[in-house]
Amino acid sequence: MAAAALRAQLNAHIAGMYTDGVVDEDTFEELWDEGTAVKVSRLFIYDASEVIDDIDILMSAPTPSIISPSALCL
Repeated sequence: MAAAALRAQLNAHIAGMYTDGVVDEDTFEELWDEGTAVKVSRLFIYDASEVIDDIDILMSAPTPSIISPSALCL
């Protein structure tokens, strides 16, 4: 599930780069031939996976009980 979502996000990002004129087909093909596009894609997916894992850990942590400041007054 997460891999499919990341793939969709990456495809949307690449499509946006084409739309914005940041990259064109020739540039992307050149980067692909050099292996740069693959490396960047892997780094993006790896970093996103780490971020999702970190968020999952934080979401699994117990929620601290919040004490009202007025309860601390004597």
